[in-house]
Amino acid sequence: QVAVHPLFNELSFDANSEKIEKLSREYPRFAPYFEEVNQSYKDQKLDYLKTIKINPQALNLFEKLAQDFDISFLTNLSLEEFEKTNLLTHFNFKPKAVFSTKEVLNGKPDADIYLKIARIFNVKPQKLITIDATINGVQAGYLANTKAIYVSINYPISQWAMDYSIAFLNGFDELENTLYNWLKDQSV
Repeated sequence: QVAVHPLFNELSFDANSEKIEKLSREYPRFAPYFEEVNQSYKDQKLDYLKTIKINPQALNLFEKLAQDFDISFLTNLSLEEFEKTNLLTHFNFKPKAVFSTKEVLNGKPDADIYLKIARIFNVKPQKLITIDATINGVQAGYLANTKAIYVSINYPISQWAMDYSIAFLNGFDELENTLYNWLKDQSV
């Protein structure tokens, strides 16, 4: 079992606010518009959060994996926004942790979030298996030196997906088989 840093639930760094502050200093003439655009984005996102649905096939797989392995989630929402979705109430397991890309200044495709997760869990990034359905996600995993897996759900497998991931799969069935085959080997 890996312990989560005790500050995780008490401290959240909103990188978006930091970026707005920096842009406001560098471009004072446009500063009034940054907050207006940001507020509009937040309003739209809150409406979007009400319509999020969970993929039952993915949920079943992660519930199965959680019986054998520590599962953490990474979201592009802030932790507060993620909690408002009530998505966790649909899980029959408790994730080890939920991380937000807002906790680091540079989100995906930069490696910052995966490097932070490795530090919090006190493991080498090479021990992390990162699963993502976006090129930005697998590129971030690749740059952090994790075992990045691309699962084609919304986008086809591209050359980029092949370049940045150690496995590129066509769906959750392939993901389950691949993970269990890898994890049988203690060197993973």
